[in-house]
Amino acid sequence: MGRSLIIIFAIFIFLPNLIWAKNDSLQITGHFKKHADYQSVSKVSFSYIDKHGEREYISSEVKNGEFTIILPRQNNVTDGMLHIAGNNHSNPSLNRPLSVFFKENDLLVEADHLELELAQVSGDEENELYDSLRQSTAGITREIRGVYSFISVNRLDSESPEYKAHLNKLSELTLKLYSSQKEFIKENPKSYVSLFLLYRMKNLYTADDFADVYEGFSKQTKDTYIGREINKIVERESITRKGKPAQNFIRTTAEGKRFELTDLKGKVFLIDFWGSWCGPCIASMPHLKELYKKYKDDGFEILGVSQERGKTLEDSEESWKKAIDKLGIH
Repeated sequence: MGRSLIIIFAIFIFLPNLIWAKNDSLQITGHFKKHADYQSVSKVSFSYIDKHGEREYISSEVKNGEFTIILPRQNNVTDGMLHIAGNNHSNPSLNRPLSVFFKENDLLVEADHLELELAQVSGDEENELYDSLRQSTAGITREIRGVYSFISVNRLDSESPEYKAHLNKLSELTLKLYSSQKEFIKENPKSYVSLFLLYRMKNLYTADDFADVYEGFSKQTKDTYIGREINKIVERESITRKGKPAQNFIRTTAEGKRFELTDLKGKVFLIDFWGSWCGPCIASMPHLKELYKKYKDDGFEILGVSQERGKTLEDSEESWKKAIDKLGIH
């Protein structure tokens, strides 16, 4: 009898803790479609940024194509990345993670291990919204992956016409994908998914448009990690909003002369921030040269400010000087 009382007493002690643990967590259950070499996937991992700004990592073994990840429930919607790991690292598709949004509901992920980023995620409104967007643009995603794979497998020379043709195709497809995502944001201004996409596309909006879209979100949505990060960008980029005077800065020209932005006061000019490493920047140069040729007699100027990535200042200087000689943009 005494032993029974001890066991019952122990159950009453631990039961509240077990109930609390269950109530304080959620789970992501995943299933991989059973075909080809799906069993080569032995592990998945999930990463997200917590409310303190720290990145957390959780991993799970995959058994017979199935896995379960336990996560703490959140006060606000949080986004995380589901990654796949396995023996078949040669397949580039395995390197593309899946974005998942979680708060308090359990979620179900049904995936093809070769197309994790196109997996179907169900369990709450945010994931189902994002799922509808991803499925509607799945064709574009597959085309983009195909172009990347072709360039990688065939090791195309970056100076070859074939490489440039594929790069142009990639740019065209990517812009098409971004256009769909922007339309999604416009149609779903209260969704956390829209906030998430806005942050990822911050360089594709003007400062005014970026700030205007951000202002449309609810206070609760803004009070998330990404919401606070976007707010920092809005504040930082406010100096570039329409009607604001450009901030003065001082640089040294290719000829070694001192240059100050106020030297151009009273003129119409365009500031082009570029880098020798930036493909789209280099691709825009012929257009800028034509623009300058067309309007230079009217006082139009183009100011190029190079942003290099050399290990030293000397390396960076050498890179942009070689680039301007090659491009003929002195």
